[in-house]
Formats: sequence, C-alpha cells, structure tokens
Amino acid sequence: MKPRLHLKPKNKVRVSASVRLVVAGAVFATLVAVGFLVYYNFGTSTDTWAFNESRFSGYAWRKKISFDKTILQGNETLYNFPLLIEVKDPDLKHISRGGKMVHLKGGDIRFSKADGETVLISQIEHYNPESGRLLAWVLLDTLSAKSASSIYLYFSRADIPPSNNSLFWEGSYQAIWHFSNSLQADNSRRIRATMMGTSEANGVVGNGRNFSAANSDCAQFPWLQELDLKADISVSAWVQLHSINRHQVILSNQGDQPGGYRLYIDKNNKVAFDFINLAGMHLGTESSPGGQELENGQWYHIAAVYSLDDKTIRTYLNGQLDKVAVVNDSPAPTPAALQMGRDQFVADTYLDGTIDEVRLSKMVKSSTWLLTEYYTMKMAGSLFRMGPSEALQMHASAVKSNKEAMNLLSRTEAEQQEAVNQLQAKKNSGTAPTLIPMSENNDVIKARLENIRRVSKDNAKAE
Repeated sequence: MKPRLHLKPKNKVRVSASVRLVVAGAVFATLVAVGFLVYYNFGTSTDTWAFNESRFSGYAWRKKISFDKTILQGNETLYNFPLLIEVKDPDLKHISRGGKMVHLKGGDIRFSKADGETVLISQIEHYNPESGRLLAWVLLDTLSAKSASSIYLYFSRADIPPSNNSLFWEGSYQAIWHFSNSLQADNSRRIRATMMGTSEANGVVGNGRNFSAANSDCAQFPWLQELDLKADISVSAWVQLHSINRHQVILSNQGDQPGGYRLYIDKNNKVAFDFINLAGMHLGTESSPGGQELENGQWYHIAAVYSLDDKTIRTYLNGQLDKVAVVNDSPAPTPAALQMGRDQFVADTYLDGTIDEVRLSKMVKSSTWLLTEYYTMKMAGSLFRMGPSEALQMHASAVKSNKEAMNLLSRTEAEQQEAVNQLQAKKNSGTAPTLIPMSENNDVIKARLENIRRVSKDNAKAE
C-alpha cells in the first residue's frame, strides 16, 4: 500500500483565498449599494413607472369627481391641503352587493389628478361596502381658484397596490388624531396614548372621542421633541361640549415648570389659547375682548395660531377670527408630556365633551386655510359630484398579472370548496356535529374572479 501524501497548503494559496473573499465582499457591497440607489431613486418614485405603463394599470374602473366651486374659502392659494372627500355611489358597493368594488375594505381605492395619471396621496377614513359610502382624505398639492376642479377615483383591482398614505400628514402636521377606534396619532406610531377612560363616539368625520369630566377621562402622550413647539404653532379640533361655565382643556403640554402651550375652553365658554414663557408667565387670549360663547350639544371647529413673526395669538371659531392677543414673547421649552382632555397640574380642567380631528402643526395656518378646513369637513357630503363609471383597458402585462392572480384565486376557491365538501361529508356520516358555513371570503374570491375574467376577456379581444 502506498503511503498517503499529505500536502500542506502554501501561504500563497491562503492569501489568494482571502483576497478572493475580500473582492467578492466588495463586489457584493457595491451591488447592494447600486441596487439601493436604483430603488431609492426609481423604485419608490411616484413619477417613474417601468415600461411606460399607466400609473393605474390593472384597474377596471374609474370615476371623475367634480368639485363644487365654493370649496376654496378665500383667494389664497393653499399648498398640500388635505381635502376630505365624501361620496356615495352604487358602483362603489362591493360586487357581491351589486356594485363594482372588488375589496370589502376598499384597499385598492386610489386617486389621481385631472390628468388621470398623476397619483394623489390619499388615506381612507371610512368605506362601507354595503352602501358604497366613502370618506377619504386626498392631499392636493395646490388648491386655488385656477387649479383643476376635478380628480379621478380608481377602483376595482385584483391585487392591492402599494400604499403611500404614510406620507400623507408628513411635513404639515406634528400630530393628528382621527380617532378611528384608537387614541394613537394617525401620523406617527411614536405618539401613543396612555388612556385614562374615554370612549368611542360619533364625530364630525367618522368616529370621535368622548371625555367625561365626572370620570376624570383623559389621555397622556410621551414627551417628544417634535411636540415641544417653541415657535410657530397651529392647533385645531372639533368640539362638542356636554357641560359649560368651567375651564376645559383640549390639548396641553404645560406642566409645573415654565414652558408649554394649551388650547382650551375658558370659564366663559370661549375658545382660548395660551403658553408659558421662560419667566413662568401665562400669555394668551383669555383676557382679550370679544369672542363668541359656545353652547352645549353643538359641534364647533376651534383653532388657535401663534406666529413667532409678529408675536401674536389668534383664535378662530368655525373658521372665523374670534380673538387676538399680542404677547411679544414665545413659549419656553417644556419637559412635560402632552395631555388631551386635561391640564396635568391644574385641578378641575377635565374636558366634558366629545372631540374629533385634533391637529397640531408647527406651521402658521392662514385664515383661508382654517376656513376652508372647517367648510370642507362640515359640507363634505354636498361638495362633490360623481361622474359615470369608466371601464378601463389594461395593459398587456397587467392582463398577464391579473391572469396569474385569477389562477391563484381559482386554486384558493377550489381548496375552500373542497374543505366545505369534506365537512358536508362528515356531517352526512354523522362524524361532524354542524357544518361550518363558507366564509364571506369565498364570495369575495368569486367576485374578484368574475371581475378579472371580464377585464381579461375584454383585453384579449382588444389584442
């Protein structure tokens, strides 16, 4: 037997392997970096779409929504204005209810400018598949007397496209609360509430939040840098009082030290706003002349704006200027947490009422903005006119994609049906006590299949 030959690898071989590993790592890192740059600059852009296809490829229907000419309350041009759209249309019912909508929660609803191509950032506030009623926020980059007076609503798509609604409130607001089943701010996961009471209630826009002074209801949010405003401030809310003739706080981050701001209803039932300066003094509008008294049981849109430029506080009631106070100072920084429904260190300031659409911004909102905000939320149900549904022709790749979706849904439908058949067989044989009925998901799948087959057939003819 020949002896085995054992060779020790030379150092040169080891160095060569190390070099190869380093080179491979560098190449990989370069590819990752290039891929990230490509994705960042093209993959997430709403202005660049591959293959020159429509931004709304894959949609079966669209509707034109025309605006009432009174939407803009003033002559000023508003930028990045969140417009509340409220419409009700039989075509927006779910397809299983006789309409044309594919998804029960309206997840595929998107909006475009009047050109039918430019995507508008949107957020669904409420959708009812039974009635076809839709409440949605649409971000208009420009609202003016000369801007387009219509947009398009796209709906009925087999798959749900990526959403960009996380960008909706960025830039304009530090915090905003819609009160859609929670007290978490809708623009940031960081602004979470520690709730002490409160309950869900009917609001002006969908749900609101009820605060009971007798139960000491309130909510506390963590201290965050973005909430500690020390320059321009705008804060607004819808308020319905359940008792009067006492101080009632809507939003406050004032503590037992200097600093902080506060929006509240004073003991004379008037809208008030103040802040604490470095010297620990309260400066605000409560002692200013004028102002309208609020009554029990009525909804009011209240707002306050502090401008660092002219050191002036202005309060508004239903979009109209209510009080003015020249304060010649600015808020000091505060270590206190943000409170909703009370002043943490001041007794007997609990809110007794219902609030909705609370908004906090570090930008000065103009009188035109606030009046338009009030008017469009109050009159949303009568400001829009829906056009007829327009059938859309899909691009070839969208047809292919939907065919693939159809095949997947067909398999899912078959699997669900097989499961039901097996349960039925067990029931007939006495091994299963009760047949579990098929869920509504099966109706949804059938509705989607019907819609995809129709569109695919139409496009096959067109090809």
